[in-house]
Amino acid sequence: MVIGASMFLFTAFVLIFNKTMENRLNSLYSDKLASLYGATVKNQGVAIQERGIDANHFMIFGSSELSSQVPQNPLSFFPTKEAPYYMDAVWRGYSQSLEHMLNIGALGGKLKNKKIAIIVSIQWFFDKKGITPDNFIMNFSELQFYKFMDSKDIPKEQKGFVAKRVYENLKGNDKYKLSMLNAKLYLGENALTKVEYYAFKPYYFFRKNLLYSKDLVQSIKYIKEKKLYAKGKPQLKSINWQEEIVKAETSGKKASTNNIYNIEDSYYTKYLEPNISKLKDYYKDVRPKDSKEFKDFKELLKTAKNLGAKPYIIITPVNGTLYDYEGITKEERKGYYDAVEELSQKNNVPYLNMSDKDYEPYFIADAMHLGWKGWLYVDQKISEYNSTN
Repeated sequence: MVIGASMFLFTAFVLIFNKTMENRLNSLYSDKLASLYGATVKNQGVAIQERGIDANHFMIFGSSELSSQVPQNPLSFFPTKEAPYYMDAVWRGYSQSLEHMLNIGALGGKLKNKKIAIIVSIQWFFDKKGITPDNFIMNFSELQFYKFMDSKDIPKEQKGFVAKRVYENLKGNDKYKLSMLNAKLYLGENALTKVEYYAFKPYYFFRKNLLYSKDLVQSIKYIKEKKLYAKGKPQLKSINWQEEIVKAETSGKKASTNNIYNIEDSYYTKYLEPNISKLKDYYKDVRPKDSKEFKDFKELLKTAKNLGAKPYIIITPVNGTLYDYEGITKEERKGYYDAVEELSQKNNVPYLNMSDKDYEPYFIADAMHLGWKGWLYVDQKISEYNSTN
């Protein structure tokens, strides 16, 4: 009885504290946080992301391609006079469908009727089993998992799918024992396990709100330390797409001069040139179309639709010449591209399939990340997508 009363009082205190911190974060938040890429406080939390949505930013759920240093990267390219909104980066390298699913589910009703982009990369599908436990754990958010599982807008069967995938990837990891237990109890089918699950619900409700407290405090601390305060409105430029294409082509040509793959010079020199002979047919046994990642991707689309979000799937191309050399043939890649497109169509989700750009010079900056012409093309298509109802 005493323990229950103490838990109730402490939970009430946490909820009041969170409200105070939300008001504090609201006063500090600025549009500068939209272009913040790779920061754990943003990716594994919800506080900064929610404020980006409230500020009408266009949320882009991606991975390492958003780290590209070319000026055409949408984080640098927008806002413009024709598209006066910020692109807001979510996640970082090694994040895949399952993390995006948890993240979007955690944001819940915030995304209702909101247009968002989800960037899909063939590298997600290299492993037959889908995302590896190491990569999943690297980016796992306990807070987002609990918020996903608590969402009233996500069907029970989908929560079961996520609980199973989370349990599979966290199994044996000491850091996330509590999350693993929560997933295991949710999946339990016998009466005793169900009783345990509901017995633990008050504790997990408390833990979720405590993790949210941490998220708020860390977000405020990060903004202060990095001095990411608002400094007036940016000067918006008007875009002439034909002129921008010429600029992108010129930049790409100047930046990639020492190799036959049209790859940026320093990247080629550092990462590829020393290993180029070893890369011949290195991925010849990889079958992206057969990866379990497709099951996760399918559920990701369902999650976004269940929450009322309006996702736009961006299917990125690769450096076709290099991938041919490495053993992932044009035919193998086509099977993957077609499968992503088909799933998008079946779920009535608009998409941008850039598979026809695999061999276009300066579209990719390295082996697989969008470059000068690639990002510019995406910028234009996002602008067109946002101009429609």
